Amino acid sequence: MIRYWRSDMIRKFLLAVFCFLTCGIVMADEPGTQDQTGEKMAVWINAGMLSHHFERNKNFRENNYGFGAEVAFSETNSVTAGYFRNSDDVESNYLGWVWKPWTLGSARIGLVAALFDGYPRVNKGGWFPATFPVVSLEYKAVGVNLIVIPTVGDRLHGALVAQIRLRIW
Repeated sequence: MIRYWRSDMIRKFLLAVFCFLTCGIVMADEPGTQDQTGEKMAVWINAGMLSHHFERNKNFRENNYGFGAEVAFSETNSVTAGYFRNSDDVESNYLGWVWKPWTLGSARIGLVAALFDGYPRVNKGGWFPATFPVVSLEYKAVGVNLIVIPTVGDRLHGALVAQIRLRIW
């Protein structure tokens, strides 16, 4: 009960921060318009992630459903927050920064730097920082983030992750 209450409060806090940032953007501009620096801004939502774990014999959860959102302030910088059911079948929350400065064709390449919780073997399920490479592909209102999660001993399970995104603004 206490774990649920704590996770529920964290989720509400993360979503409140995200909503605050989103409201500021919505009030500042029209959808898809440019900010003062000429960069395009957008809001994306997702329903969690799909994972393909490198260790196929360990029966990790690969349908990591949840809810997340990303507010892109430019083509290269955005903030992201959300929650999902992780590979250990435990609720996880995240709050982070996405930086994608490089392009290769229509793909944007960069890093995600975020805080996560909910992994029992990492910091006893508490918050920890992590950085992962990301490749983003977008077509109109649909996008996908491809993320590589490295294996860290028996604490963090390596996987290739696909996060399908829908642009709502």
